Amino acid sequence: MKRASILSIISLLILAAAVACGGKSNTSASSGGTSPTPVPTDPPQVDADAPVALQIYTTYHNQSAATYHEFTETGTTRCEATTTDPNVTCTIVVPEGRLYYSDLTFQFSWLTSECNIFFFSPYYYLHTALGVGVTINPPWTDYAATTCETLSTASPSCWGGAAPDLVDGFPRYDTLFYTPDESIAGGPQTDKVTLSSSYSRNFGSNRGACNDIPTGREVNTYTAAQLGTAGDRYEGNSFVHYQFYCRDHWYDPQSYTIDLIISEEDSESGAVNHVPSWKEVP
Repeated sequence: MKRASILSIISLLILAAAVACGGKSNTSASSGGTSPTPVPTDPPQVDADAPVALQIYTTYHNQSAATYHEFTETGTTRCEATTTDPNVTCTIVVPEGRLYYSDLTFQFSWLTSECNIFFFSPYYYLHTALGVGVTINPPWTDYAATTCETLSTASPSCWGGAAPDLVDGFPRYDTLFYTPDESIAGGPQTDKVTLSSSYSRNFGSNRGACNDIPTGREVNTYTAAQLGTAGDRYEGNSFVHYQFYCRDHWYDPQSYTIDLIISEEDSESGAVNHVPSWKEVP
């Protein structure tokens, strides 16, 4: 399966904004997924009624057993966009320790007759406003100085989230795209993409994977003190969520979309937060 990256349009909007600015518990109801199994190979099945489908599993760092996670909206380990409900939002909630120390695998399928060109846009956010002379020391670089002056000179380390690790050439490119295999006459295609654990990428929080920022808070700017992690920060109006979507041969607007939210759950009592995420921001 071949995949490629597309030129970031959103990143240009982020630049304009920057210039303008200057979990689940161990109960069956909330744990999500099934018992750990060997790393799976079967992709989600798709058909004419449900041409786009997604499943997600976690695998603890340096381990081989995988756990599928249930989507809150469906109560199953399958999220799908259908002919009757083509634009859906699906959410998984993962215990915060599992999410922090686990690789996260997105396993997805699409029917090329209904979804000619398929896209996966991973989540990301701007760590700091771009500008001449701007350098930062983000935790995921082991606090090494990183230049963040312009889009053309900025390091991928100027952004947080998943896209810098999943999309080659980020931030110039911010989305993976898949062209149709026309030898299969409109049949299903599939791929899986694995995001290494936030722990292994030196994030001091679950913000390396989860995009559970409260609605309306994306416009705010947050400091390391507010986020609870040394060296981390967030530039307002720069949040881009996970999305899977389709376009036709003319690149007309999306016919099917899956908006994905990945959240983490604190301890079983819900009173203790051991690993920071977005949901605690003021």
